[in-house]
Amino acid sequence: MRAVGRKRGVERSTKVAMGIGIGVALLLGCCLSAVALPFVGCSRTFVVQPAVDVVVVSAEGPLGGASVEHVWWSNPHHTVHSTSTHAVAADGRFELTKRLEEERIMPLCMHGVPEHEHQFCVEAEGYRPIGFIVRDHTAVVTGEVILEPGEGSCRGQVGWGERLPSSLTNADAFTILPPR
Repeated sequence: MRAVGRKRGVERSTKVAMGIGIGVALLLGCCLSAVALPFVGCSRTFVVQPAVDVVVVSAEGPLGGASVEHVWWSNPHHTVHSTSTHAVAADGRFELTKRLEEERIMPLCMHGVPEHEHQFCVEAEGYRPIGFIVRDHTAVVTGEVILEPGEGSCRGQVGWGERLPSSLTNADAFTILPPR
């Protein structure tokens, strides 16, 4: 009888020791990963080009001669990654397909996680340009961009003017400030 009781005691103490060992190993793993994460980082998917499906119109109807400039930039450091210009179709439609890429980030380091932004500027000869900034890069921007007669250009713009009422979903529209 004593041998059986001793055997159970040894089994129980072995299980307790294994449990403590596993707990210590997990705690050590968590501590090591917290220390290593700033140096190693991790990867994430981000939007290089958001999905856009808008129609460019004026009081006379669709503006097939318009163009759209897309600027992709990120903070911190105000880095402009790319600028591209796209022609609007004859029926006034402008479409972009969402494109994703992977990037390495350092979430525990200062400035280790970039915040990507996408802004667009729509222009047509004889019309005042309109800009819009995408709110949620994972959702589609839809609606109409209504250009009014006037002057201006997307090139050489110095910033955003007043916020405009707009039928765009998932974007905020603004006037474009002309060069000084």
